[in-house]
Amino acid sequence: MKIKKTRNSQRKEKYEQMSAPKAQLDFHDFGPMQEAEIVNKVRDFISECASGQIDRLLIITGKGYHSKNGQSVVKPLVERTLRKCEEVDFFADARRDRGGEGAIEVKLN
Repeated sequence: MKIKKTRNSQRKEKYEQMSAPKAQLDFHDFGPMQEAEIVNKVRDFISECASGQIDRLLIITGKGYHSKNGQSVVKPLVERTLRKCEEVDFFADARRDRGGEGAIEVKLN
């Protein structure tokens, strides 16, 4: 049996694709880092994406479960850095299926 997509599901997929991140930075890939290294990674990532005209980003920070006291160290630092980047239009916690509170979706100007 062939399933035909309804007009609404086609529209939903279209908008889903439009809002999907086009690049991602995952801090799980780097291991322990100093604050300055984290800030530089974020700035370099933003700069590289902006110059490549990539405007939808996902930064995976993790939820901090493995940090001392179970508190995220990376996410607050990334958020402070994003607030200072003029290329950033807005950012927010990622959708649940993209990492929720352990990730940040970013929209560049």
